[in-house]
Order: sequence, then structure tokens, then C-alpha cells
Amino acid sequence: MAKTSGVSTSMIKATARERLLGNYGTIIAASIVVNIIYFVSMLTILQITNIFISLTTQIIVDLLFGVFISGRCYMLMNLAYGQPVTFGDLFFGFKQNPDKAILIQLIYTIASLILQIPQFLHVAGLIPITWMAIGTLVLLIPYIIFAVAMSQTFFLLQDFPDNSVRQLVRKSISVMRHNYIKYIGFVLSFVPMMFIGVITFFIPLLWVEAYFNASRAMFYKELISQR
Repeated sequence: MAKTSGVSTSMIKATARERLLGNYGTIIAASIVVNIIYFVSMLTILQITNIFISLTTQIIVDLLFGVFISGRCYMLMNLAYGQPVTFGDLFFGFKQNPDKAILIQLIYTIASLILQIPQFLHVAGLIPITWMAIGTLVLLIPYIIFAVAMSQTFFLLQDFPDNSVRQLVRKSISVMRHNYIKYIGFVLSFVPMMFIGVITFFIPLLWVEAYFNASRAMFYKELISQR
């Protein structure tokens, strides 16, 4: 049974900072490229006036984005395990199991679409904004549970490339079973830094994002090493 009770969040974050020394530039550069690609894609989609085509295009972009997420997780796992980290790691997802990365991302996309159902109904004029807000809040709770349960799937894809997507999802649910509260607390511990990054014109967010992602990889390393 996987538990991280033996390792504190502060220790995980401290190890992540240690691993990042000498690698900040590579990790931040990868984040910049990924964010630019996604931002440009979203801007392009906003130019599409047909709602159906716009939504379909957004789903396709989200699915393809899963391949970049897979590559970034590979990069972060190299960092966590003390292996050489290169910018080319970002594109590793295109070399190994891009189909599985897309399928994993499809699960996230479906969950995201379900979360947006109240918004779709409001835009269609079927429910008032009050019911939209209530519906979104109600759906947000199971979505958070889902996101936490699925949080290790892309990392597991790198460690177990021969597993099916179903097996990877089951593994993620299994390793997170007793770590929901700890993981949520771990994520929330970065909120103050993110807030500071926002009020200081966003540039520090690049450092915070690198630190957060490296810490997520260290969190996974502790989970899997104790399993």
C-alpha cells in the first residue's frame, strides 16, 4: 500500500529545489514553449465563430497537448531521479506511446467537459447564471477527486510504458488511495507563491511553475518508491 506519511511535504519540496539547481533554465524554457504553443492555439480557436467547430478544435488541441504533457513528465522524472535533463526531453512523448498520452488526456478532456456542462446550458439560455454557478460548484467536488486520483497517470506512463491506459489509471488510483489529503495540501502549499507571482507581473510564475512541477515529480518518486 503506497503512503507518503514517512516523507513530509517540506522535504519533498526541499529535494525538488536541490534537483533544480543547474536545471532551472531547461525546465523554464520547456514551460515557456509549452505555454506559448497552448496560448497561440487557444487564440486561434477564439477566432472561430462556429461554436461546434470551435469546441471540436479545442478538444483536438487538448488531446494533442497530452503528448507534450507526457514529454514534460519524462523530463521531470529525469530531474527527480538525478538523470541528465535536456530540452529535447520535452518531445519524448512523440517518440514513446503518443497514443497512450492522447488517451489519458482524453479522460481529462471528458471530465473537463462534464464540469463545463452548466456553462454550456447557460450559454444556450437553458438555465440562469445562478444555477450555472451552483451546478459548477456541485460538479467541482467530484472533479477534484477525479483529478487527484488521476494525478500520477502521466508519470506512471514513463515508468510503465508497456501498461495499458486502463492499467495506468488503476495504478494512479491505487497509489493515491491513502494520499488524497496529503496531495491536496501539497498543491495548496504553492498557492501563496503563485499569488505573489501574479501580483508581481507574472514573470516569477515561471520559477514557481518549475518548482511546482519538479515537486510533483518528487512526490511521485516518493509514492512509487514506497509501493
